[in-house]
Amino acid sequence: MRCLASLLTRRASTAAVALILCAPGDSAFSQDAASASGVALVDEAPIVIKDPHYGEALFYFYQGRFFTAVTKLMASQHFERVTHQTHDAEILRIGLLLSYGAHKEAGEVFLQLSEHGASPAIRDRAGLYFAMIRYQRGQLAESEKVMNRLTHWLSPELEEERAVLKANLLMGRQDYAGAANELEQVRIKHGLAPYARFNLGVALIKSGREARGIELLDEIGKAPAATEESAALRDKANLALGFAALQADHPENARAYLERVRLNGMLANMALLQFGWVDAALKRPKAALVPWTELSVRKPIDAAVLEAKLAVPWALTELGADGQALDRYKDAIATFEQENRNLDESIAAIRSGKLLSGLLERNPGEEMGWFWNITELPDMPYGAHVAQVLAQHQFQEALKDYHDLTFLARNLDRWKERLGVLKGDVGRVDARDRDAALARAPQEGPTRFGKFNDRIAAGERRLRAMTSRVAALMTDQQHYVQELAVAALEAQKERLVSYDRQARFAVAQIYDRAGKEKSNADSRR
Repeated sequence: MRCLASLLTRRASTAAVALILCAPGDSAFSQDAASASGVALVDEAPIVIKDPHYGEALFYFYQGRFFTAVTKLMASQHFERVTHQTHDAEILRIGLLLSYGAHKEAGEVFLQLSEHGASPAIRDRAGLYFAMIRYQRGQLAESEKVMNRLTHWLSPELEEERAVLKANLLMGRQDYAGAANELEQVRIKHGLAPYARFNLGVALIKSGREARGIELLDEIGKAPAATEESAALRDKANLALGFAALQADHPENARAYLERVRLNGMLANMALLQFGWVDAALKRPKAALVPWTELSVRKPIDAAVLEAKLAVPWALTELGADGQALDRYKDAIATFEQENRNLDESIAAIRSGKLLSGLLERNPGEEMGWFWNITELPDMPYGAHVAQVLAQHQFQEALKDYHDLTFLARNLDRWKERLGVLKGDVGRVDARDRDAALARAPQEGPTRFGKFNDRIAAGERRLRAMTSRVAALMTDQQHYVQELAVAALEAQKERLVSYDRQARFAVAQIYDRAGKEKSNADSRR
């Protein structure tokens, strides 16, 4: 099931905030700007900027400098420099504040926007973005509360986004029938994009309307794929169909679906595992050995590979080859023990700070914000463990917060340097021009320079307080992020313990069986 987190990640560029900035006949963005990730959000229209200072904020926004954009925008709003596009500026500010997790501040701006005569269309666009970010941050109840206040003044494109988010929220509390109805209504009115159709198919199956759900997923599973994204969705649909068919005790149907999954795709391991269980369900353990054996020699970092390490000797036992099964079980136990040691090394590296420092060094990011993404993995003892940790949404969000804090710490250091330079400049001007200034205005000069010095001193005090606060938060957040990563790897260790116990129990059964057979043979002599 595709969640809004992946939808938002796919659009983690200008299009993500442009989602609420643009609508037909409304704000000042062109089709090209709004669809930077290939998503059409608005009709083509010329860019019209009525407030230059709002345009300056947009310039930095489209450069990916979101902190600078929101800083410039808020300064211009403070000095009342944005007078013609006030609502557009407020929507941009809401989006940028939300991207930094400033939900309280963004909520206040949203409330002001609603109370000060913004059109329903603008309120709904801002509300949709508000709900999407809260969903992304794991605040499901708050997201749904905002969603329920939308009055459906959305364009067809954004109406689909609303329906997908609403459906995900409903499926999150297992209301699959409600999710299916939500998506069906949009499908009838406007049609649905492939990911939304996939969600609809899953919701229909889980709500008991299997035939219609299977029909929708089968359409996706057969569709030609021009991009890697569409090919991955097709694999996902076929794997879901295979699972459903196996659960319904239709192994032949499951085989047909699983055969469509690419062997080099992200879901290949799980498909191979299920392909073996298809043959097992058909009482053909010898045939099941083919996919399971292929899977068992792959890197033991995937749950499907580890399960295959147990499935292969199970099939051999079913075929009466206890000797080969025993060797396979012993090999599985050795693999589990080695992987357990590897996980211990990765956990030690994480707790030493190597993971966080490596991630930030390889993925510095010019500024802070929700749009920062990881493109390179750090050097770690076992990089595959890092990839599994990074796949967790909670870890990604916590890591972004830590990245933001490091940016703020650097920004405060730069301001400390600037204040030092400014302090020196004031001192030099004071020494050089004081006599001339006093001659022109006996009272004005000392007062003016004194005020500058007082403001600099006040700024230095604020900087010291903020620097101390950010440093404390960075320490806490570093510990939190590292423990999230450790918890994920500890869960893998627990899974390994379970697999190890199963393998050892199977070995004991083989020895027990062999002992009984020997005893029976001796008694017959």
